[in-house]
Amino acid sequence: MAPAEPVVDKFHTHESSTSIGKEVCLVGCVIFLYGFEEGNFSLNDAQRQFLCSRVRRCGGEVETTYGPRVTHVVTDSLTHPVSQQALREGKRLVNLYWLDTVMRENNYRVPWKPWHFPKSVTQQQQESYSKEIITSAGFSIEERQYIRELCYHIGARYTTYLSSLHTVLVCRKIESDKYIKGKEWLIPVVSAHWLVDAFLGINEASRKPYGGNLRHRRMDSVDPFELDLPSMRQFMIGWTRPIQVTAEDIKTAQEIRQKEMDTILPSQSPNHKQSSKLSDDTVNDPHGIDPADIVPASQPGADYSQEIKKESEQEQENQKPLKNQTESSTNQANAAVNDDSVFTKPIAKKPRLSSSSTTEGVSNHTNTNGIPPPPPLTLAPFIPPSAQEHIFKVLFTGIKAADLPSLEEAVKKLGARVIVNPLECTHIVVEKPLRTIKFLCGMSHTSHIIHRDWVEASRKACRFLPEDKYSFISINEALKRRNSLSRSTPLLFSRMIFYITLGVKPDPDVLTKIIESAGGIAITQPPTMKQLTGIKERGQTFVVVSCSNDRFLCDPFLGHEIRVVHPEFVMTSLFRQQIDYGPFELKEGEAFSSQSGHSSSSVFARVE
Repeated sequence: MAPAEPVVDKFHTHESSTSIGKEVCLVGCVIFLYGFEEGNFSLNDAQRQFLCSRVRRCGGEVETTYGPRVTHVVTDSLTHPVSQQALREGKRLVNLYWLDTVMRENNYRVPWKPWHFPKSVTQQQQESYSKEIITSAGFSIEERQYIRELCYHIGARYTTYLSSLHTVLVCRKIESDKYIKGKEWLIPVVSAHWLVDAFLGINEASRKPYGGNLRHRRMDSVDPFELDLPSMRQFMIGWTRPIQVTAEDIKTAQEIRQKEMDTILPSQSPNHKQSSKLSDDTVNDPHGIDPADIVPASQPGADYSQEIKKESEQEQENQKPLKNQTESSTNQANAAVNDDSVFTKPIAKKPRLSSSSTTEGVSNHTNTNGIPPPPPLTLAPFIPPSAQEHIFKVLFTGIKAADLPSLEEAVKKLGARVIVNPLECTHIVVEKPLRTIKFLCGMSHTSHIIHRDWVEASRKACRFLPEDKYSFISINEALKRRNSLSRSTPLLFSRMIFYITLGVKPDPDVLTKIIESAGGIAITQPPTMKQLTGIKERGQTFVVVSCSNDRFLCDPFLGHEIRVVHPEFVMTSLFRQQIDYGPFELKEGEAFSSQSGHSSSSVFARVE
């Protein structure tokens, strides 16, 4: 007679009669780390070594080979052969996300989130999900990041907006514009439970039409990522048996922890300088540059920090009911709905006091307590209008904030003006060429891009020195190419119209500003065939700027002699002042050569 299977309704960590301190919460746990060798979330040798040190500091043990002593297999996928063997033997199978959370909180717990388990979606299921284009509605910022991660792991595409080409809408509640439009466009609307079941490889989630299960249509759940334990029986067998430890085991674990604490140094952390992708990469930059001024890279590994920051500022505004948007019938098929960021309004800036009110405040000040009145203001020298064009207009970008006031003062004393509008500058002063918004916008208008040493040397000489000695060779070549443009196209993107899809990085607003500074026109709604015909008749060039996630929006343009390029094309062309479609162009049936990839650091956990 076959042994009865344990009842999966009660789960254990340690023996309940044992008192274990939080500092050694993993005592009795023998961990085997397996997998994480390929893909965007891989661990190198230094990270693995540091992770093992963290386990020992929490009282656990680490085995380098799989054997009977192993109690926990930490792995990224259930498809590995060792994972299947461990599952048959009743081991506890968990993901690195669970281990990291347990060690950070010093609380050994039964897994409580879907991403605490290894990815269980099969290759066949992943191929099926790869055709899905998913967006979400009604979730908080943190919840949207979890949805983005789950979509990535099952192989689906996730966007922040909704179009008629989307195949699945994941909703937290039904009170949103996306939900209304999704129903109108006959898009399957499901809860986050469907996404959880898809990640765990539950067959019912892969059956079409999606949402057939009542659980997958529940929008009123307190926890949208709630686990369905009866369907996860294979994972929970190991948790039905408690871990047995003795007082001697606890004492030994505390001694090992003390040795690790005495030898570990903060600098040994492989991610000491960059603990998480969710923090700004430029916060600890030695140049002290404002992170908001840097144009984020649109290459693999690009993070979502600026998007999260922007969504945080706009979250309160998004809670208000959105007004219905009227759309023309010609664009309705491709119209996009985004109740997270598209319909939000920019935050109003604080009004500044005008200079006239400040001056009046000084001049009307009465003499009190014997303090002499302030001296009369000295008028600035009169400069005739004809001489205005010869005044240097200096723009600073990529300069350390602490050094900026003295450099600006030096420029003003030498008779130049300090400006912030890159479209008006004659000189751009930098520490080194960085792809800031000001730098890219000013490339089309400035006469010189020079090192900050030019200002220092000019201050000592009491006059502006020639710029040649302080310029950059590569930038000079780009400016020469710009100056050689014909009079009919004085700017690089003159007579060019760019359609920017909503999922690109950098943000479409940033790309629009950069494109317009170079004479181009940027739009975020797809043109009609009549408009495309008019563009061609006027001799203008129409270009689609998109990314891998928005690949489905590019299909109507491919094969019709319309170029579809990656956003990197815009920045690189401006930086070089030379148009080269080749490395950044998408052709029919191909993928981008420079894709906007998934973040290499997960939102679920940090290896720190």
